[in-house]
Amino acid sequence: MIVKNEARFLGGCLLSAASHVDEIIVVDTGSTDNTKQIALEHGAKVYDFAWVDDFAAAKNYAAGQATYNLILSLDADEVILSFDKGFLTMPDTETGSILIRNMHDSGVCFTERITRLYDKRFFCFKGRIHEQIARINGGTHEIIELPIVIEHFGYSRDVIDSKNKILRNRRLLLSALETSPDDPYYLYQIGKTYFAEKDYSVAVDYFEKTLIKESDTRLDYIYNCVLCLGYALINSGQYDRAVIVFNFVDLYQKHQAFRFLLGHICQNNGKFSEAIKWFESCVGDFDELPRYLPLYNIGVIFEAAGVLDSAVKYYELCGDYPKALERGRLVRNALRNP
Repeated sequence: MIVKNEARFLGGCLLSAASHVDEIIVVDTGSTDNTKQIALEHGAKVYDFAWVDDFAAAKNYAAGQATYNLILSLDADEVILSFDKGFLTMPDTETGSILIRNMHDSGVCFTERITRLYDKRFFCFKGRIHEQIARINGGTHEIIELPIVIEHFGYSRDVIDSKNKILRNRRLLLSALETSPDDPYYLYQIGKTYFAEKDYSVAVDYFEKTLIKESDTRLDYIYNCVLCLGYALINSGQYDRAVIVFNFVDLYQKHQAFRFLLGHICQNNGKFSEAIKWFESCVGDFDELPRYLPLYNIGVIFEAAGVLDSAVKYYELCGDYPKALERGRLVRNALRNP
C-alpha cells in the first residue's frame, strides 16, 4: 500500500487484510497525522517515499520492499469483504482482477473489476496516475477474475473534499494527456473527475471521446465508462440521449449494475413497464447492488402511477432503507386518508 494521511480508514483496511496475507508493506508519502503509527500497530512494515507526482513509482517502490513475489495492492480506504485463496494456482505470468464495490453517498454501489494481484518478477505499475499493472518487458497477458471482493469508500463526498482529490487527479491526468493526447484511459479518468464534481455535461464529452478512441469493449474500464456515460446523461437531464446505452445491451446485460442503469433510462423516458422489467431483473443477492435499490425504484414507479398498494408492497420489501421507510409511511397515510 501507499498512503498519506489515511488515519481515518487505514486501521479498518489492515484489519480486513491481516488474516489473508503473509506480510503488509505500507509506504508513506508524507503523512502529517498518525497514519504511520496505525500501520505499525497493525504489524505493517513501514517505509517512507518522497512524493514525486507519480503513483506508479510509489507503488513499485512498495512492491520492491516485499519479501514475497505475489503482490496484492490495496488502497487505505478499502476493506476486504471476501477472499478466496484459490487464486494461488494462477500462473505467474498472469494477473488477477478483483471486484471493487465503490460506495457513493446516493446509496448506489458502482462496481468495477481492477487488476490488483501480480507477480513482481514479471509485472509492475505504469502510469503517473490511475496507474495500471503491465508486463515489465511489454506485451499482453491474461487477466483472471478472482473471487475477491473489496468495498471502497473513497467516492463519498466528504472523503473527496477532505483530500482535495479531484483537483489533484485532474492536474496529473491533464499533464499525462499532454504526452498522450489520444489515450482513452486518461480521457475516461478525466471524465470521472468532472463526474465527481457533478459537472455532468463536460463528463459526457470525455466519456464519449473515450468510446470513440477505444473500441475494445472487453476492457473493464470501457464497461465502467458506459455506466458513467449513462448516469452523466441522466443527471444532466439528457434523458433522450441516454438511450444510446442500449447499444451495449448485448455486451453488458449480464451485469446487474448495467440492467439497473437501463431501468433508470426507461424510467426517465416514461417507459415504466420496461423500467419495471429491468429493475425486477436486478432483484437478488448479488455483489453489484444493494438489494433494496431496484425494489425502491419499482415502488417509486407504482406510487407515481397511483397504484399505492403495490408501492407499499415494494417499499416494505426494502427493509430498513431510510428512503423506502419514509415513502412507505407517506403512501400508507394517503391510503388511510384518501
